[in-house]
Amino acid sequence: MSDFPRKRNVRTKLRHVWDRYLNWGIANPKQRKVLAQLQVSEVLTKDSRDAGGAPFIEFQIMIREAIAQRVFRNDVPAELVSRSLAALVEATIDLTVSNPSKAKQYRESGFQMFWAGITKS
Repeated sequence: MSDFPRKRNVRTKLRHVWDRYLNWGIANPKQRKVLAQLQVSEVLTKDSRDAGGAPFIEFQIMIREAIAQRVFRNDVPAELVSRSLAALVEATIDLTVSNPSKAKQYRESGFQMFWAGITKS
C-alpha cells in the first residue's frame, strides 16, 4: 500500500490493489500458503489480525466511500466487496500459475468480472 495512488479515481485505486495482490501471490507461493493457513487457524489473536490488516484500512475506507458516492452498488456490503476481491484474486493466481500462457487474459478478465460485479450498471 506504500505506493497506493491516493489521488486517482476509484477504479485506478482498485486496480492497483488487484495487481499488487496478484503479483505478490504469484511471486510468493509459500508465503501465500502460510497466510491461507493462518487465516483459518485459531493461532492468531484479534490483535495480530488487526495489526496485519492495518495497512489495508485505507482500502476499506475507499470501498465505503465508493459505496456512499454510488460508484459501487449500495446493495453490496463493504466487507463482501473486499472478500470478493480476495476470492477472485486467489482464483486468478491459481489459474495463472497453472497456465502461465493465459496470465494476461486471466488478470484482465478477472478484474473486469470483479469491477462489473460491484459497480452500478
